[in-house]
Formats: sequence, structure tokens, C-alpha cells
Amino acid sequence: MQAVERFEGGQKNGEIAAALRVSERSVERWRLAWREQGEDGVLSKGSLGLP
Repeated sequence: MQAVERFEGGQKNGEIAAALRVSERSVERWRLAWREQGEDGVLSKGSLGLP
């Protein structure tokens, strides 16, 4: 939930991406999900790969 805390703190996507060591595109997707669905939208859905 680090990303949500940072969204609420007003940080920009680039700052969040650098701090969490992910792509800005991932942060953009998380922020959109957060805006539309709240914290539940940002929760991990687990690995999408094969077990």
C-alpha cells in the first residue's frame, strides 16, 4: 500500500516509480485503479504467470 500512501501525499508518478523501483506505466495503472476503485483497486491480484 506504499503507492496509495504516496498518491494521497500528492507525489508524482515519476517519484513513486523511482522510489518503488517500478515503471511509470505501472504507477499510472495503479493510480487509475485507485481513483476508480479506491484501495481495493490497487491490491495485488497475485501472479498472472503459470504456477
